[in-house]
Amino acid sequence: MKFYVVVYLLFLSLAAAGQSGRVAGDGSSPDGKMSDKSVRELFEEAAAYVRTKASEMDAKKVQFSQEILDQIRRDQRMLAARYASIAELRLNRIPEDVYYTAMLYWMAGDQERTAAQFAVFLPADGGEPEAKQTARAISAASLAQLGRTAEAEALLADYSKNEPRKLAETSRIRNELAKAYLAKGDFARMAPHAAANYDAAKTLLADAASRPRALDELIDSASLLFEAYKGAGSAKLAEDALDEFRTTAAAINSLTMYFYAADQKIRYLIDIGRKPDAMKFYASIQTLIDQEVRTKPGQEDLRSRFIRRAPHYQLLGESAPEFTAAEVWFPGVRRTFADLKGKVVLVDFWATWCAPCIEAFPAINEMYSDLGPEGFEVIGITRYYGAEYGGVKDDVAELAGLKRFREQYKLQYDIVVSRGQADQLRYGATSLPTTVIIDRKGIVRSVEVGYSPGRLQQMRQEIVKLLAEK
Repeated sequence: MKFYVVVYLLFLSLAAAGQSGRVAGDGSSPDGKMSDKSVRELFEEAAAYVRTKASEMDAKKVQFSQEILDQIRRDQRMLAARYASIAELRLNRIPEDVYYTAMLYWMAGDQERTAAQFAVFLPADGGEPEAKQTARAISAASLAQLGRTAEAEALLADYSKNEPRKLAETSRIRNELAKAYLAKGDFARMAPHAAANYDAAKTLLADAASRPRALDELIDSASLLFEAYKGAGSAKLAEDALDEFRTTAAAINSLTMYFYAADQKIRYLIDIGRKPDAMKFYASIQTLIDQEVRTKPGQEDLRSRFIRRAPHYQLLGESAPEFTAAEVWFPGVRRTFADLKGKVVLVDFWATWCAPCIEAFPAINEMYSDLGPEGFEVIGITRYYGAEYGGVKDDVAELAGLKRFREQYKLQYDIVVSRGQADQLRYGATSLPTTVIIDRKGIVRSVEVGYSPGRLQQMRQEIVKLLAEK
């Protein structure tokens, strides 16, 4: 029983990081004693890999970092993939072997083979009830990630009829199903799973041990529930949900969730053509913060965030302002947003000294390459900084450096160089990077500050959606 608790905890910590597609492995064993170990022992070794490596580094006084942790996790997935491949080829496997082969594939991020192995294990005789339930939960989540929603729904129903049932496992299945239906645009089927998942996340917050994880899942599930109502065109439900998220966030003192809920409501109201209502709500936000947020530091933090957001709200739903301070446009020719009507445009405010800007270049390049034929344009806009950030004072030399910079990072799109901060201020781009998305009609649809892998993925989804608008 104790080991299945370990498996359950591992399910919670690793399921979100799973990626489809098999990780290649050469089938070799680090210690050369593969034949002496059971499949369960191979799984235990792979499951302990991160902890083992961390202990080794600690003993050697090696400084730990996120980059090192990411590499160790990649190595763990490779190890799990090798062990799974070898385990699957063993003759005369008992049900326990099949179970742990599936678990190894799951740890490796191979949802297809995870589901296939569990499909062999589940109808077989033997296996503890807890193992069967874990198999149903992981298999259902894996199938949902693969878009095989009917099979995932069947497993969820089977899971719900058996014991033991864990709220966190049920929530995970529903979370993946909600995401799968979101990808399919099936908002009617998405909404019940998103709502149940949101309620489960609120319940899990009561458990002190799971609070950090449950808080992340609460925000994720809130976002999914809003997207379900929004996608279904249920404006009242969407608006009410955002208000509920905000009051819940205040009750649990989550500033991140509070800002998300209020910011999303303003943006949503603008997006559905109710900008006066959006700005009226924005005008009331300072009072709401004073009434709902318990701590003074929290109140001040939120006030500051919304003050910085004000220029973006003013832009949303309006025609994109032209660049008035642009002096150089290369390698293409100068164009206005009026010229670009009919295309979806991403405006990326960046600088050569901005590390997050540079980190996002590959993703932006990929979007431009993939979506350009569908009518997508990118404009990267920077300005002359001179010696302000350790650069050169001479404009000619700085421009030459910018052209070399564009070649160095293989940027495929045009770069605009402005004089002074007028264009940045016009778009509220006082922090870098700032991205602006403009639709085919020349209307500003999104203004966001900063990049993250999640934000880049979301940005691509927004662009794809706008490209579909005619």
